[in-house]
Amino acid sequence: MRNILKGFLNPKAEEYIFPDADTIEMEAPPVPGDQPGEEPAGEEAGFDYTEPAEDGQEEPEAPPALEEETADGGEPSQSGSGGVVQYAQLQAELILKQAREEAEALLRERKIQDCLILLSHEHYDHISGVNRLRELLSCRVVCSEACSQSIMDPKKNCSAYANALAIGKSEQEQEIFAQITDMAYTCNADQTYSVQTEIQWEGLTLILRETPGHSPGSQVIEIEKHWYFTGDSLIPGVNVITRLPGGNKKAYAEITRPYLEQITPGSILFPGHREESVFSGQLEW
Repeated sequence: MRNILKGFLNPKAEEYIFPDADTIEMEAPPVPGDQPGEEPAGEEAGFDYTEPAEDGQEEPEAPPALEEETADGGEPSQSGSGGVVQYAQLQAELILKQAREEAEALLRERKIQDCLILLSHEHYDHISGVNRLRELLSCRVVCSEACSQSIMDPKKNCSAYANALAIGKSEQEQEIFAQITDMAYTCNADQTYSVQTEIQWEGLTLILRETPGHSPGSQVIEIEKHWYFTGDSLIPGVNVITRLPGGNKKAYAEITRPYLEQITPGSILFPGHREESVFSGQLEW
């Protein structure tokens, strides 16, 4: 499972830095067979939620089968689509619950009381944790002025269109997805800037630079000219997406790409999706 809070922590720091605050980074689990008596399709259906045991370790026990109540009050059935849907729904809830608990446990363990949230851009999957973090901590949210305007509008931050991600999914999957999304989500920034700004944090200089193209409010967070939190402006091996609302291919080509081309090969990239990697110096379109 992907680490729910991407970022880094100076062990001596009293403030956590969150490059993005996305609490939901998952896909609703697929619903295997929908025929009475049909067993879940297992790993081929993406339904294996356990990691392989290391040598000498016992395999973890499978989750208990969920029973489906019968309409006539008779004995519950261990088969049928209802039981499978309940299983999928439980797994989705458990993943979210576990991710939130792990994140909040980390904050308690580190005795963190303040946090600096740097938004890579305004899209819902990168801002959905801001309000929850504000409930837990004293937060300072920093982003570009364009991003600040967009995160206050469900249409501009794309939460209003979040159900599009469930298109083509089964009715059960769409129901699960609806339960874990807020299509009217908004949040607010505390500090904004235009073009570029610098922030001092625990002895480090953080350079925030606007990188429009994927969205009007996109930015890259540069640290000591070696570490770059690139959001969706640069995901190695993936063409930048400019077709979403507010995307601008021309702005990417004229403003953002020339900046990204200056990043030194060997630098460490932390994109908005996928794992961190060493920059090869190659950019997709």
